[in-house]
Amino acid sequence: MPKLRYVISLLVVLILQTTFLSRFPVMETTPSLFLVYLVALSILYGSKWGGYTGIGLGLLEDIMFSNVLGVHALVYFLCASFVGRVLYHNQNQLATGTVMTVVVSFASFLGNGLILWLLGQATTTLWMLGTPLLYFALINAILYPVVMLVLRRALKPERERRFNPF
Repeated sequence: MPKLRYVISLLVVLILQTTFLSRFPVMETTPSLFLVYLVALSILYGSKWGGYTGIGLGLLEDIMFSNVLGVHALVYFLCASFVGRVLYHNQNQLATGTVMTVVVSFASFLGNGLILWLLGQATTTLWMLGTPLLYFALINAILYPVVMLVLRRALKPERERRFNPF
């Protein structure tokens, strides 16, 4: 993996998420470029790169937007590791990645809500269940093909392999 290109892509995602996407909610929700980036990176480079990037991005998100440190890091790590194990170098990256982005959007939202509820923190989980959560997942799925195409051009991953979840 070209590490300088990886760092630059990470900084671009961080800047876009914190300055642009977090300021302009779409249909009462803010899309998560972090999740979309993690799914694309995990498909291209596997669970190791995706998981460690998930820890870093999750800690940054917790520092910037949350009262509890480590919740997003844990959920992002688990989601990226799962995607990397199941879909690493998948041949149908756009189709399976888009579906996996929807699944990861639901899983990360519900995982964050559950952990914060167990810790006794106030959450917006009940408010977001239903239509806003569906919008959140769909907007992330719409962002995924764009992010995947940009990452493929910028990072130039290795060869692809056929889909085999086992």
